[in-house]
Amino acid sequence: MFEMTTIVLTIIALSALFIYPFYGIMLLFIVRPLVDTMYSYELIYGLHLTEIVSVLVPCIIAMRIVLDSDKILALKDMPLKYIWFIYAIYICFSSLIILYCQDLSSAANIFFRHINGFIGFYMVQAYFTDKKIRYFFLSLVLAGVFPMTIGIYEFATNQHWKNTYSEGLLRNIGLYHDAITVRYYALQTILGIILYFSIYIRSYFVHVIAFMYACASSIVMYKTYSKAGIIVLSTWLLVWAVFKRNILLLTLLICLGITAVCVENGVLTNITRIFQKEIGAVTGTGKSERIFEGRVYIWRDMVNEWTEKSTLQKTFGSGKKAVESHNDYLMMLFHGGIVGLVVYLVLLIFIGIRILSNLRERVGPLNIGVLMAYLMWMTDSIGLVPSAYSGYQWFVWGIIGLGLRVHQNEKLGKVEKFNDVHFSAALDSPVG
Repeated sequence: MFEMTTIVLTIIALSALFIYPFYGIMLLFIVRPLVDTMYSYELIYGLHLTEIVSVLVPCIIAMRIVLDSDKILALKDMPLKYIWFIYAIYICFSSLIILYCQDLSSAANIFFRHINGFIGFYMVQAYFTDKKIRYFFLSLVLAGVFPMTIGIYEFATNQHWKNTYSEGLLRNIGLYHDAITVRYYALQTILGIILYFSIYIRSYFVHVIAFMYACASSIVMYKTYSKAGIIVLSTWLLVWAVFKRNILLLTLLICLGITAVCVENGVLTNITRIFQKEIGAVTGTGKSERIFEGRVYIWRDMVNEWTEKSTLQKTFGSGKKAVESHNDYLMMLFHGGIVGLVVYLVLLIFIGIRILSNLRERVGPLNIGVLMAYLMWMTDSIGLVPSAYSGYQWFVWGIIGLGLRVHQNEKLGKVEKFNDVHFSAALDSPVG
């Protein structure tokens, strides 16, 4: 019954994406957490629902660009469009190399994994303009209801659908394949709460509800025992407090930290345990190769393999799938060679420069949120391969593309500036 409901909702979302893209994108974000629970459920020709969605969304958005002249204009006005075009073209090129070296299935897999980054960046800034922007943030908030409810249930009952461990700690991953998915949805929910309620909502009562929702999401994220998740959330809290110049928030965060340690020493113990290998490497009591859950061994083997490739393969791509590399840059090196890696790095650098430049001109909630999303990507790119996850890319690049487009339009006088509404003191503390 659950599977059939998810399939029906997915069909509705994809249909809406083609007919009414604005509503379709909202539904896509809301339904995606359900879709990801079906990671092992094969539908047609051995394809999973997650794969089907990741293929159909770029195809539908591409058709909408062709059919709708307004969206061609949105493509022309897209921030940093030229470097994104170069990135998209090189994705096509590297996929052709994989097709030549392996097979059509592998090439299509890599192409659609990577092109969803471009699609995410484009579609949100194209369809959520002016007064519609609030509905994108609202969709992020609503998208978190299902995974956060499952996470809180697991936390409260200690009943697990699947047992996975990090440093001996049992992770709460709900109905999902791994902890990465859960903590990404938790962070997506938290950032959605931050942006929606800081920009649009003034009601103290509603802020209290948002406070509780954000706290619940933080608990779910913590119980995944993810190093990157803890680092990202801590960075977000600090970034929001500093850029909003909220001394009260910083003080409250310190007090909450001290309270957590005093009341529940297990929290500090668990966090220390999660980072024990990294602490050991810094203090000299452990091996540096064991940091990042032993990923260093994987990276070393992949670097050794890459050095044995021909000059042509090193330059333009090895023709091998490398989604298991646990490092975005190594994956890009294998897929696109040195040229592909340089294109990717230039893309990240240009985006980073634009974000900082926008913040220098205007420190508003959306610009801060864009920086937070960017920092999340940069953190995850070290130990994961975010460029291989379609939903993750829609979220991060969607927010960044939207923020850059809004700022660009403000400078051109096309839209009214956002009102810089501050969080209430109660809401500031949990969500940053």
